[in-house]
Amino acid sequence: MPGDRGLAFVIIGLIGATALWVGDSRIRAPHPARALAPALGEFAAQASFTQDARFLEKAGEAGLAGAFMGELAERKGGERIRSLARDVSADFRWFNQELNRIASSRGLSMPVRLNAEKRAAFDRLAELNGAAFDTLWASRAIEMHDDAVDALASEAATGAYPEIKRFAQQSLPGVQRRIVLIEDAAFETGLLKAKLE
Repeated sequence: MPGDRGLAFVIIGLIGATALWVGDSRIRAPHPARALAPALGEFAAQASFTQDARFLEKAGEAGLAGAFMGELAERKGGERIRSLARDVSADFRWFNQELNRIASSRGLSMPVRLNAEKRAAFDRLAELNGAAFDTLWASRAIEMHDDAVDALASEAATGAYPEIKRFAQQSLPGVQRRIVLIEDAAFETGLLKAKLE
């Protein structure tokens, strides 16, 4: 059957061409490690972005809480606490402006409200007056600044994005100094019985 023979040649030709095409694509296929490298690089970049974004979010929450606490102490605190709170408020205004600038350059938004935990702590503080207010305010301010030191130090050491890392490095010494000032004020006024170590 002459027609069957021609069809067989066509089929064999197609199989051969397919084998060459498949073989050719295997030759051009990148080595698996080379193909994986960009994906790993993107993952590492995403992980770094996530770490820095998480830092910005936590710093934004702390900055917002610090600003609220500073403003509250300016109204309700004793003389020494009010004076200290003015400086704390000014520091947090700068801190929050810088955070917002950096976050918006990365396409992120910063918190505009206190989270439930910080709101409840703020509300408890707002209910107090006199020495009770000053004592709790100083204690919370020290705790908040200690948390900020930990976060800033970590970001300063391991942050991936230079602008965020630089912000953490520049902010850290001021926050550390502020802890000492708050502790000194609280100790001098008798709000703390002993300086914290």
